[in-house]
Amino acid sequence: MSTPRVRTISLLSAAAALLSALFPALVASLLALPACTKATEGTPVIDEAEVEALAVRAPRAMRVVSSFGGAHRAMVVDGNVWFQTFANRVLMLESETGTLISDVELAPRGTTGPASDLVVNGNSLFVVLERDAVVELDIHQPRLPKVRARWTATELGLEPMKLSLVQGQVLVSGDGGVVRLSEAAAAGTSFDEKGRPIAPVLPRRALDGMNVGTVVEAEGGPVACVGRRILRLETGEYLGAASMLAPMPDEFGGGYAFALQASEGAEVGILGTNFRERSSSALRGTVRSLRVFERRFLAVTEFEIATWKLETKPGPDAVAHEAGTQLGTPTFIPVKGARDVWCVRPNRYAVAGTFGRSLYRLLPEGDKPGDVFYWSERMPGRLDVAVSDRRRTLAAGVEGSWMYLIGEKAELVDRPLTEADPQNARAEVAWGSASCDEAREVVTFRVGDRALSYKPSRTGLVSTLAAADGKIWVGHDHGIDIVGYDAKSGELVSESRITLAGPMIAIYPNRVGGGVNYVARLDGFGVIRPIGIDQAPSTTPGTVSAFGIGAAEQQGAKNP
Repeated sequence: MSTPRVRTISLLSAAAALLSALFPALVASLLALPACTKATEGTPVIDEAEVEALAVRAPRAMRVVSSFGGAHRAMVVDGNVWFQTFANRVLMLESETGTLISDVELAPRGTTGPASDLVVNGNSLFVVLERDAVVELDIHQPRLPKVRARWTATELGLEPMKLSLVQGQVLVSGDGGVVRLSEAAAAGTSFDEKGRPIAPVLPRRALDGMNVGTVVEAEGGPVACVGRRILRLETGEYLGAASMLAPMPDEFGGGYAFALQASEGAEVGILGTNFRERSSSALRGTVRSLRVFERRFLAVTEFEIATWKLETKPGPDAVAHEAGTQLGTPTFIPVKGARDVWCVRPNRYAVAGTFGRSLYRLLPEGDKPGDVFYWSERMPGRLDVAVSDRRRTLAAGVEGSWMYLIGEKAELVDRPLTEADPQNARAEVAWGSASCDEAREVVTFRVGDRALSYKPSRTGLVSTLAAADGKIWVGHDHGIDIVGYDAKSGELVSESRITLAGPMIAIYPNRVGGGVNYVARLDGFGVIRPIGIDQAPSTTPGTVSAFGIGAAEQQGAKNP
C-alpha cells in the first residue's frame, strides 16, 4: 500500500530537481517567501467579497451627476455687470460683450426649482430658486462672489417666486403671500439656549395664503398683483386690474407699466398713479417681462419683443385713455423663446430666454446695421421631442435641434427630427406595472391583485413613465419621482425626487452604471445615477459652488 506514495514523492522530488536546474533564480525567490502563519490576534482580515457586498448594501440615492442646458429667465444689468439666471445658476457677464466673469451654482442640480428671479441691493445679489429658497450673494467683487445667506421655504413661510425692492427692502412673494426678507431668519441660524436647532420664527405675511406676484411702491403703501387683481399689501384692498406691474420713471409722469394677461394674449400699456389706464395696446401670447428704457416701453413674449416709443400722442396700434405719456410708434422684434431684456448701453440690449442669451442693436450705428443680434450664446432651453440610441440623443423644439452625447455636451445641429420616441403611459418591472390615467394626474400601480394610486410631487401632471433599476420613474411637470415597492409593508415608496423644469420629454435607462438619462422641456439634458448618500453633490465644471452654507459660514460672511 505504501508503494504509490513513495512513487509520488519520488516524482515530486524529480520535478523539483528539474525546476532547480532549469530556473534556479525562480526557485530561490520562491524559497525566500515567508511561510503561511497564523495572524496575530486582533489583526484585521479583509474579505474582498464581504467588502463588495457591504458596498452594494450601502445607502444610495439617485442624483443628477451631469447636465447640459436649461432656460435663461430673469436678468439685471448693474453698471458694467450683467447678472443672468440660468437653470440652477446665476451668471455674471460683462454687459457690453457677454464675456463670462463668474458662474455660481446655487444648489445641486435636481434638488430645487430653477433660478427664476433676482434683484441687486447695494453689494448684495438676491436670487430666487423657484418655490424652494432665496440665496444672498456678496457681489462686491463679481469675479469672486460669495454666499452670505440662504432662506428656504421653511424659514420664509411661503414658496418663493418673485423678489421686489421697495424702499430699500427686499420683499419675497410667492405661493403663500409676501414677507420682508429682513424679518426672516436665515437657514442654520435658529438655535435654543443650549445651541440646539429649533424651528424658525416665521415672518409676518401680507396677503396671507395668496399667490402673489411682484410688489411695487404706491401712494398709500405697496401693492402687488394677485392673479389679474391689484391689491394693497396691508389691507387687501382691490385697486385695479393687472397681471404684472413695473414702475414708470418720473420723467414720464410716474405710474406703472402693466400687462393684463388673458388665455390667448395680453393688454399692455401704462397706468397712472391711481391705477387707471392711460394708454394701452394688445399683444398675442404670454407676456414674460415689462421694461422701460431710453424713452421706450418694452414687452417680452415667447414670439417677439414689442417696443413702443414713449410719446405725447398714441401710435397707430395704441389707445389713449387719459392725457399723459402714451405708447407711440411700435417696433416688433421677432425672437423665439425670449424671457427678459435690459438696456446695456444706448441703443443696445441684452436679451435672454430659452434660446440662450444675446446682445441686440436696435438702430443703425454708423456703418453698423440696426435690428441685429450681433452676439449670442445658444443653449438647449426649449425641447419638445426626442429620439435616442442610448449613446446619443437628438432633441428638438421650435428653437432648433440639439445632438447630445450622453454625459457630455450638446451641439446645435441642422437636423430636423422627423420621428420622435413616444412618451410612455405605461411601464413594467418585476414587482408590478404602472399606468397613467387620461387626465395625467394619477399613476395607477398594479401589484398582484392590488391597485395603488400615486400622485406626482409638486402636483405635476404626468408626462412619461419609464422602468429602470427595478423602479418606476414617473416624469412630470416638475421633474422625476422614482417609485419602488416595499414587499414587507405592501406600500409604494417614493425613493427619490429629482426637481427639474419640465415637463419631462423623455427618460432613457443608462446602458451601464444604473440610473437614467433625460430630456426636460426647460432644463436641457442630463444623467441621473445612484450615488452614495454621503458623497458630495456634483457641480457643473467651471462653476463656483454655493451649496450647504451653515450658520458659522453665514456669521463669518456677514462679519468678516
